[in-house]
This record gives sequence, structure tokens and C-alpha cells, in this order.
Amino acid sequence: MEEQWVVDRCKLREVWLEHPEWNRRLLAEAVGYSKSWVKKWLHRIRSTTPEEEFDAGGDESTQFIGACLSSHAKRETGVYGCGFSRE
Repeated sequence: MEEQWVVDRCKLREVWLEHPEWNRRLLAEAVGYSKSWVKKWLHRIRSTTPEEEFDAGGDESTQFIGACLSSHAKRETGVYGCGFSRE
């Protein structure tokens, strides 16, 4: 389940970066969560780097750090980082 939460937060980060003008309602609709969930995680996303957000777990979640480090890479390559596979 934790893996899915990481992916969901990554998706929120990507949608927010792609559409910074969107309000919480639109972001919530795009990621399939409530406005309160978006408010909570968007606040945390804005106050941390991807490394800080996902390295805090120190366990299996650290395998997914690369999944959300692509905020800058996306802008250069046009490819989001959440399309990873677990091997």
C-alpha cells in the first residue's frame, strides 16, 4: 500500500507542475483524491524537495526516490518519472 501512496503523491506533484494554475478542486479531480488530501500533500510537496519527501522513509520507499526526482528531467525530456517498474 505504501508503494501506491508514493505513486499517488508523485502523480499530484506531476499534475501540479504541469498545471500550476489549477486550484485544489481541479487537482483533486485529476488525481482522484479529496481536496483536503490535496491540500495536505501539496503543502508538503511545496515545502520539500522530492529527495526529502521520499528519503524520509528510509526503507523500501527509498527505492522510489528516482520515481519523483524527474520534476526537472520532465521539463527537459517530456517524460515523467512515475512510469517506473519495480524489478
